This record gives sequence, C-alpha cells and structure tokens, in this order.
Amino acid sequence: MPAALSHALTGLIVAFSLVLTRMAAFVAVSPFPGPWVPARVRIALALFLALVVAPHVGPSRIEPGPALVLPLFGEVLVGVVIGFVLRLALVAADMLGSALAQALSLTFAASYDPQSASQTDPLSHLVTMMASLVAIGTGAHRVVLGALLASVEALPPGHVPPAGVFLLPLVDWLARSVEHGFALAVPVVAVCLVVQLAVALVSRAAPQLQIFSVGITITIASGVVVLFAGLADLTSGLAVHLASIGSALERVLSAHG
Repeated sequence: MPAALSHALTGLIVAFSLVLTRMAAFVAVSPFPGPWVPARVRIALALFLALVVAPHVGPSRIEPGPALVLPLFGEVLVGVVIGFVLRLALVAADMLGSALAQALSLTFAASYDPQSASQTDPLSHLVTMMASLVAIGTGAHRVVLGALLASVEALPPGHVPPAGVFLLPLVDWLARSVEHGFALAVPVVAVCLVVQLAVALVSRAAPQLQIFSVGITITIASGVVVLFAGLADLTSGLAVHLASIGSALERVLSAHG
C-alpha cells in the first residue's frame, strides 16, 4: 500500500474514532434515549450518529499513539456537555415533582431508585415522565441531536476545548431550570400552606381533634384539586422551558468563542 494512501486511511480511522467518542459520550450522559434502553441500542445509536457525521469530517492529522489521548478526552468533554444540557433541562421537572411531593406530604411513599441512586417518590417520577413526553412533543430531542451533529463544525474533532469555558453557561442553565421548576410549583405549594395554617388554627381551637389524619387528608385533597386544575398550565410551562434548550445549547457551544 502506498505511504500516502496508508496515511490518509489512518487519518480517516482516527477522525472516525474521535467522532464516535463524542457521540458515545453524549449517548451515555443524555436522558435520550435513556438509561433504561438496552446497551446494544445505545451503542447502535452512537455508531449510527458517528456514521452520519464522519463523511463530513476530513482525515485527522493526529497520529495514533499517546498524542491521541488528549483529543479523545476533548471529545468526551464535548459529548458530555451537550448531553448534560438536555439532562439539566429536565431538572425543572425534578424540582417541580419534589416541591409538589413535599407540599402534598407524599414523600413518605418514596422508594429507592437504582438509576439515580437516590430516593424517589411516585409523584416526582410521574412528573419526570410527563416532562419526558413533553420534551419529545416539543422536539427537544431533535434540537439536541441537531446541535450534536453541528458541533463538529463549531468544535472540530481533535480540538481540545478548555473545560472551564463550559462551566458558567451550564451553571446559568441549571439555575434557570431550578427556578422554573419551583415557579411552576408555587400555586400548589401556596394552597397547601394556607390549608395547613387553617388546620393548625383548628387544632388550637379543638385539641381533641385527630388533627394529623384530618389535616393530611385535607391537604392532599386540596393540593390534588389545584394540581389537576392547573395541569394544562404546568404542561405548557414545561414546554416553554424545554423549547428554550436550543438557545441554551447555543450559549454553551459558543462559550468557547
């Protein structure tokens, strides 16, 4: 085999390896397709994305060997950051579910979730599932995949970006997600707080009343009524937040300059 052809083939293999590393890091971190999807499906998705992007990437000038370690680390970083943006978008649903469960006194039904290695209550799990459906309905997964495929032009494979440049945009996006989740939970939390204050006043007036059983029943009932009455607003609020994931990805990827 001529030396020029061998060198070009080596460059193509190195370039494909870099692209595949970025796609695999994204699939490993991103909630899409999700950790509950079989590993073979996730590996196939990473290979498919790499095969789609690889023809648009020229041969790499990086030689195989120790010099390839740092570029591979850079590809892992970029893939993780893009997947993490989508994961942070769903933090709004996590905060919303946790706040609702606390307000409705449903945290006693929490169970251990091996995927997140934490205690998860049923209401938070339902809200997270609802947010995932809303994300698919609003096309957030298509926006993230488009940004992932376009990232090979904004951040060419083999180029190692400084890790610190992504920190501030990610923290800002996390703060916005947490703020949005708590803001959506305010109506239910306010109603439950008023109900609990009213129950406390009743308990002072009638100490012989079994205030715990009565109070928790009234709190859950009133909270559920308000929750179902504002379910459409909660869904639309999550949709608005998830629709802004494109601008968040643009800020994160453009932070490198």
